[in-house]
Amino acid sequence: MAKKIIKFVVAVVFAVGLILVPCGINGVFTSDLPQYDVVKYLSDGFFVSAVVMLGAGGLTWASRMGTFDGLGYTFSVWMERFTNHKRDWHKKEDFQEYKERKAEKKKGNKFNYLLVMGGVLMLVAVALVLAYNFAF
Repeated sequence: MAKKIIKFVVAVVFAVGLILVPCGINGVFTSDLPQYDVVKYLSDGFFVSAVVMLGAGGLTWASRMGTFDGLGYTFSVWMERFTNHKRDWHKKEDFQEYKERKAEKKKGNKFNYLLVMGGVLMLVAVALVLAYNFAF
């Protein structure tokens, strides 16, 4: 459980860092910008962070669903071919066995906190864009 909390905290710190980078580059914290510019740069920061989190969450989800199992199997067979010449080829694992072994490892919690975090960040970014467009 502590491992999952640490992963979540690291993801939150990374997301906050991604929010602060565009804001820092545009001088939100150092100069006297008008309020509408601050909202604009905050929405940019939240959008960048949301896109990165959604992308990472999407890749994690795709990996858990077995999308990259074929590439992993191909790479492992290819590396085995060039590294282990003494192994008996009759004892090789075929693709179906490989997929079943990988599916056993992937059982468990399917909750993807990166997708949820990215969705929340995207909602905040959209709310800030709406505030920028309608309030100023």
